[in-house]
Amino acid sequence: IIPPGILHGYDGGEGFGVYHLLLSPDFMRKNFTSLMRLNAFATIFHIEPILRERVSDALHLKLDKEEFQSVMEFLSRMEAIDQSNTVSDAILSEAFATVILTILCESYTKQKSIRTSSDNDGNFISTLSYIFNHYKESISLDTLLKMAKMSRTSYIERFKRTTGMNPGEF
Repeated sequence: IIPPGILHGYDGGEGFGVYHLLLSPDFMRKNFTSLMRLNAFATIFHIEPILRERVSDALHLKLDKEEFQSVMEFLSRMEAIDQSNTVSDAILSEAFATVILTILCESYTKQKSIRTSSDNDGNFISTLSYIFNHYKESISLDTLLKMAKMSRTSYIERFKRTTGMNPGEF
């Protein structure tokens, strides 16, 4: 964990603290299957970055006060044990990271059901999430069109605008 006040690529300005939670490839490999089962994991960590790069209507995560306090509690606990080299502290850090990711995903899922900028946005984003969650399977364009409730032309145009490629390339 890189806490606020440590130079790490972002200058948030006065009164703005940025935490970076760096997850090792080993952590991700070990926990990937479980994390992908969280409703919004693919959306937050795969789809949201794509949307942020290409379109302005990304659905950004906003924590309510309780969620924010909970995440901050786990970040503080991680920060307190971050420099320790004990096995028990390493296990605790991984557990805290998993809890933080779970809180973020639950919050995003709750927000998505409350505030989708339009049904089309939510339906389209659901198709991207579906692709990430079913990438090992054969996915037909017709399945995506039904989920998106869009015409073939509109869907492909939106897909290219959002991801920079057509659905088949993606």
